Order: sequence, then structure tokens, then C-alpha cells
Amino acid sequence: MIPRIAEAEIGGDLRGQVQALLQARFPGYPRRSYFKLPPHFRYLVMTSGVLVAQMGVELRVIRVGSTVLRTFGVVDLCVRTSERSRGLGGQLLAEVTGFAGSPAGWTLSSCSPMTTACTPGPGGRAPLTPVRG
Repeated sequence: MIPRIAEAEIGGDLRGQVQALLQARFPGYPRRSYFKLPPHFRYLVMTSGVLVAQMGVELRVIRVGSTVLRTFGVVDLCVRTSERSRGLGGQLLAEVTGFAGSPAGWTLSSCSPMTTACTPGPGGRAPLTPVRG
């Protein structure tokens, strides 16, 4: 299980590691730990006290036709280059997918395959594709 941490609970050192990872994986990323707004929570993968992968999750409400869905929007999923091809991205997505399917009744807004490979969409965000949880 990968720890899920509320954004408000992330301290200065860890926030610095998040910022450094985001800037390393997304050229031109702002000099802070979020693009426009901080996510509500993050999944963080640490190895020996070093952040090796992270995924931000935003709570959103979207309309699909006449249906209003409460969604988790996945943002800024990235893995340190040295840790790629070990399944960490898939593990992060599995964590949020499992949480979205909990009795709380959330839907997962998933990233495009390009975004899960750390290529940001317009404005640094992935296009949303509603998927019933």
C-alpha cells in the first residue's frame, strides 16, 4: 500500500522533494510543488527517505451529459528516471482506482496514456476521461 497524504500535511523537506521531482520530469514546471492549484492529496513512493514517484489527486465535480459525477482527477503522475519500468506508475494508479471504488461513491477521471508517461496535457494537466468506478 502506497501512503496517501493530504497536501496540507506535507512538510517543507518533502514538499521540496516533490517540487524537484516535478521539475525534473516536466521541463518548464513552475518553481513550486503544484502547477496551478495544489492537489487535495498525493500518493508518495519513498525509497530510503528519497521521493521516487508521486501522483497528485484533485477532487472535482464534472458533468457528462446530464449526469454530474464526483471525480478524482489524477495530476502530475511521475516517476524518477532511475526508478522507471518497475511498475510504480501502475501501482499509483491502482491505489487511486481502489480508493475511488470505495463506498464513498467517487468516479476516477483517468489520465491519457501520454500523461501517465509524464507528458503533460494543455496547461500541465491531463485531459479528463470519465470512467465509472
